[in-house]
Amino acid sequence: DHVFFVDREDVGTAGVARNEWLPLGYDDEIYFPSEEKDFDIFMSGSIGPLYTRRRHFLEILGASELSRKYHVKFIGTTGFRLKDLLIRTGRVEWVSKRVSPEMLARFQARARVCVNIHQDDGKFSVNPSFFSIPGSGTCQLAEDKKHLGEFLEPGKEFQEFRDEDFI
Repeated sequence: DHVFFVDREDVGTAGVARNEWLPLGYDDEIYFPSEEKDFDIFMSGSIGPLYTRRRHFLEILGASELSRKYHVKFIGTTGFRLKDLLIRTGRVEWVSKRVSPEMLARFQARARVCVNIHQDDGKFSVNPSFFSIPGSGTCQLAEDKKHLGEFLEPGKEFQEFRDEDFI
């Protein structure tokens, strides 16, 4: 057996001798650049119990001046219809709860900037969007997590932000 983990913190917990950290990548036949950049900011993903940070930043974005000045879109869900009703997206256009990978790829490629927030409980997690956003030819704004720099070059392949500097 050989076990791969998307979070480096989980390496060694499977009870097998061979295990390593291997973040998920993306399919370059689905995620590729687009000439059409017809909206400004895009966020996507779950905003359920393990993604309260993503929900927090979505709500901050929706209440910000940025969402007044720019066209901002979101695709995602809490996983529960009633809980979705409690989300305050402000001026962010909530496009859909779920879409196919192909549709997600087109939204990523059409945005000028994609905001990428990882899961709450991951210490060294790297979500697939971390790779698919730049693969889509879009500027990525990601959390300031030092381990992300092991895969892509900060300031060149993605832009980091500290919580207090998000907007």
